[in-house]
Amino acid sequence: MVIAYRAEPSVGCTFDVWDGVVTADEVREHLVRLASDRDWPAGRGHLSDLTTLAKAPTPEPDVLDALYDGTSLGEDLRVAVLVLPGFAPGTDLRYGTVTESLAPQSFRELGFACAYLGIDQAKAREILDELRQQVVGDTLPNT
Repeated sequence: MVIAYRAEPSVGCTFDVWDGVVTADEVREHLVRLASDRDWPAGRGHLSDLTTLAKAPTPEPDVLDALYDGTSLGEDLRVAVLVLPGFAPGTDLRYGTVTESLAPQSFRELGFACAYLGIDQAKAREILDELRQQVVGDTLPNT
């Protein structure tokens, strides 16, 4: 598995961990899994850990738009993306889709990402560590 996720209503956030080289088919499958999950969206937050991602394509605009079709998530969703230390913080990760207002924010530290989303850092770390176990069998470095 190269993408693991968990929609966590008790936190009001969906979490995912992406690892290694992710293909367009795997991205599409991940979005389909989200759309079919009755707990998704878990709230107005989404935290993606890309710290061990080697390569992945941007989701296809029509597939991403279909995911948000009929929801207000395009306008309301806050997306935080954990990136490697060499990645410039604040880089525009905006998707070129109908949901133009979906503008993920990049962070190099979990604490800042959690503050942005308004979620508990300890709980976020616990969930991300569990997801990381599913994809690579390791835990997050302390950030």
